[in-house]
Amino acid sequence: MLSNSPVKVSLIILGLSAAAFLVQKSLMVEFPGNYPRFAAPVKAGFEFADQQVRIHVPTELNDLSVFVFAYDSQGHMQAVVKPAENGAIEVNRGDYSDIDVRFDEGDQVAGFEMLKRMDSYTRELDMFTALKEAKANGRRIGIQRCLYPVCTRCVEGCRSVISGGDLALEMRKGEDGAIRPVYSKGKCPRCGKCFVWCPVKVITESDSLSGK
Repeated sequence: MLSNSPVKVSLIILGLSAAAFLVQKSLMVEFPGNYPRFAAPVKAGFEFADQQVRIHVPTELNDLSVFVFAYDSQGHMQAVVKPAENGAIEVNRGDYSDIDVRFDEGDQVAGFEMLKRMDSYTRELDMFTALKEAKANGRRIGIQRCLYPVCTRCVEGCRSVISGGDLALEMRKGEDGAIRPVYSKGKCPRCGKCFVWCPVKVITESDSLSGK
């Protein structure tokens, strides 16, 4: 019999080691070997009328929902989600902001408040008025294709691969005021989760090993 014998102990250790190896292998991330590529900022033309702002956008945005944003006097971004149809987006008087975003001194998102709750609003901030006032006072207005901070799938994908808080991917406010992803090539493990999980294709696969 093998009871309490060195042979039995060795077989148990061998079995546990094999099981641990199989579990570890099943949890390994598949790396496609390519870096992410990021979509260029959206160029838009704003046409102001008495009761409506009509925004002309590239036709590649057709059938997508994007943020229309304006900055207030405190440096907060007010934004409403709007669909693009036939190369245009319409913001009418009475369309309220869906989100209020705050930034830190490094232009990273410091926090945000969801203003829309089901069929009501915690605060009614008219986006038509916000766009007109921002334009009149030289503050930034624009289109943001990325739905961050409402959508955080790319950041969560990066966090699931890189332990700790030093992620390869972070979200920053650009010179045009739109929030967009930027990454550190030296930290990027090329796991592909950011571009696979991006629902609006702001992040896509670069098709190269150089990250260009």
